[in-house]
Amino acid sequence: MIFCIPSGAYAIDPISQMNNLVNNYPRECSVLLCAEDGRTLYTYHAKNLMYGASVIKLSYAVYACKQISQGVHSLDETMTYTSDWNYGGSGIIKNQPYGTKYTIRQLLEYTLKYSDNIAYFMLVNLFGKDGFNEMISEWGYDISITKESSFTDVNADFMRTSMMKMHSYKDDGECWEVCWKALLESDTALIRDAVGGDVALKYGIYDVVYHEVSYVESETPYILVVMTKIPSATPDKTFVKNVAVCADDIAEQYYANNDYIGDIDRNGIIDAIDSTSILVEYVALSTGGESVLTEEQRKNADVNGDGLRDAVDATLVLNYYAYVSAGGEVGFRDFLDS
Repeated sequence: MIFCIPSGAYAIDPISQMNNLVNNYPRECSVLLCAEDGRTLYTYHAKNLMYGASVIKLSYAVYACKQISQGVHSLDETMTYTSDWNYGGSGIIKNQPYGTKYTIRQLLEYTLKYSDNIAYFMLVNLFGKDGFNEMISEWGYDISITKESSFTDVNADFMRTSMMKMHSYKDDGECWEVCWKALLESDTALIRDAVGGDVALKYGIYDVVYHEVSYVESETPYILVVMTKIPSATPDKTFVKNVAVCADDIAEQYYANNDYIGDIDRNGIIDAIDSTSILVEYVALSTGGESVLTEEQRKNADVNGDGLRDAVDATLVLNYYAYVSAGGEVGFRDFLDS
């Protein structure tokens, strides 16, 4: 019998453990793990296309919310469930009486929370396919839904982008908030079961595939996409959960070993060069110019966490450099707290 690997109980490092899992999976699979900043922490066949099943509903929800945010339809508009929509499949609307009215708000919620096929089809009918395909093309992917089908092949990289887009907008209005809440409450979630906590997740299952696209909200936040082919309509729960446990440890390891606060050039040394970089940034901004640092460097430059990158931060870095040069051994964060 195979049991899920307890977190932190590795005889080998988590990346090697993940390699063992994916390399020994008897069918096709894809895994993509990235940190909150978008940095890829682990990838396996992330560009390989596979039938996406219901994970495409996450991508379409991004499009629908963009349209709503631009004033194209509203959350309070209603659509009526009739026999024309009864295609069956997953969800709860199929069990309701014909003539039931649903707001766009409810259709978005049901599409993501219950993976409701009818809710999804109604949204696609309302917002269309051409604009969605154009959005995906702008993202840089040759992926589209067609006149014949609202489902299509996707890959793990595309689904990572879809979840990143949804997360980036989650506080930008009610439609996004509705979607994010539904993802946090999705009714099937093996990754959530494995790692616990708040996990926004969309799953997809159909005949011979099972996928999960997740955003794990924790002290070490990350996106994990797991796509699998399966021999029947039953997902390989052990495999998905073991991958999730490994991914959680990889993310924890990444955040523990990659604290670059103060180290602007990320050379492993906090010195006068870093202090100068912060001062150059401060002068550029204070004179009405644009930032000279990358997004990640800007985060590292805000040493005292006050939301500014200024002479105070530069002075703290310089003071620490003087301390280390004189033989000090305390780490930078402990130095700041002392």
